[in-house]
Amino acid sequence: MLSSRTGAFAIAFILLCTYSTVFAETSTTYYEGESGSDTKIVALDGDNEDSSVSIKYPATEVLDASIGIQGLANGQGEYPEDLSLKVKNYEWKYDGQGYGALGYQEKFSSDSNSASANFAGSGETEISIWLPANANVEEASVDISGFPYGSGELDEYRKASVDTNGGSLSDYSDLFMLNDDYYVTWEDDGNLKGRDSNNDNILFRGYINGNWADTVLIDSESGESREVLGKPIIQASDSVAVLTWMSSVYLEASYSYDEGDSWSQPESIGPGKEGGVWDYDVVYAAGNMHFAWSTLSDIYYQECSIPI
Repeated sequence: MLSSRTGAFAIAFILLCTYSTVFAETSTTYYEGESGSDTKIVALDGDNEDSSVSIKYPATEVLDASIGIQGLANGQGEYPEDLSLKVKNYEWKYDGQGYGALGYQEKFSSDSNSASANFAGSGETEISIWLPANANVEEASVDISGFPYGSGELDEYRKASVDTNGGSLSDYSDLFMLNDDYYVTWEDDGNLKGRDSNNDNILFRGYINGNWADTVLIDSESGESREVLGKPIIQASDSVAVLTWMSSVYLEASYSYDEGDSWSQPESIGPGKEGGVWDYDVVYAAGNMHFAWSTLSDIYYQECSIPI
């Protein structure tokens, strides 16, 4: 019996060996019905179980046996997680701190997708990543970003918003760093030429390849309604930048595929429920946005795929 808590994944059973005591026989065949093979593929979706794969060996004592299991990605490039395999009364489960998805380990032992090391002087430090026992690593890569060790003194501050939008009031800023580029967003009550207390705007500016780009107006209430825009959050990967914000009873999002030069039309992604959005947070990972928000009396969660 094999179960999974993720969707539409294929699991490959490979290289099973069982040994009997008297006849020195070896079994390396999986069976699904009457069809036998040394490799079987089992497709799982959500919380489904599959008990169709079996093995056959003589009525004798098994001295040694092993099962190789390989996780295969689905159409979205996702790998299976939280799997369990049951043989008779014994259950083997694949999950736990530091592992990540089956066949795609990307977590450090701190249970995070990133880790840092501080070097105040000479010496060395150790950062570990956990793997399943007896795992064979076929391919691995590590991205390293370094920062020079400072003297302990802060650089002089610079007022970054001078004349950026004609003296209007800027607030609720958010910053995301991708390699050496910076993505900045904030809320503003102006129209890029003057201040209007009946206005709500969401603005973006990118620091790309060592230069600040022009400020981009992402969304504007324009004083035409009682809609309230606020709390923008910016996140990015090598392929897409995602900007989200609150809009009265909705959460809104816009995407950029050219490092912030142009953006998609704002679209509502939820929740549109009575009571509105009081606060929210969002995490972008593996092509999906994970939202959590609060209303007057409840907490909600929603997952949204990014159109890449």
